[in-house]
Amino acid sequence: MGKKHDRLVEELGQYVRDRFEIAKDTKREQYDILLDCLRQVRGELLACETLDPDIDVNFNITSPIVKGIVGLIRDVFANSIENPFVIKATPQADLDDAQTKNVMQAVMAQLQATVAQPQVMAARPQAMVEQLQVVMATQHQLLQMLLHQLAIQTQLRQLWKMQM
Repeated sequence: MGKKHDRLVEELGQYVRDRFEIAKDTKREQYDILLDCLRQVRGELLACETLDPDIDVNFNITSPIVKGIVGLIRDVFANSIENPFVIKATPQADLDDAQTKNVMQAVMAQLQATVAQPQVMAARPQAMVEQLQVVMATQHQLLQMLLHQLAIQTQLRQLWKMQM
């Protein structure tokens, strides 16, 4: 059992080594790409990059941008974990009978007006969708501007820290 066992272990070991080499060679390109990305994030020079001797200052912009974005994401997630979003119910208004009656009459009048005009009701959802699309586009632009400003601010902070 000793020689047979040793031979089986040796064959299995060789099989595992062969499969490992095949898998390693198959994923080599992706590994090299990810390693280059990691080097860029760390601010290291890549093999394809060379420093020009005529230039005194070399600045890698990838590293501060990525680190700034990572910091922003950490701030967002850390703050959301510490202070999760909570929806608080709107308090009910204390109205006297006269005010309650006025509100009920206004609501009933509005309901009757909308029931009496079905074509207006049909046009309302489309108008609401268009308004919502405009609002969403505006909010998207504002969010892009905010992220751009935050990235610039983070870069300036890092440059300031580097100078200190």
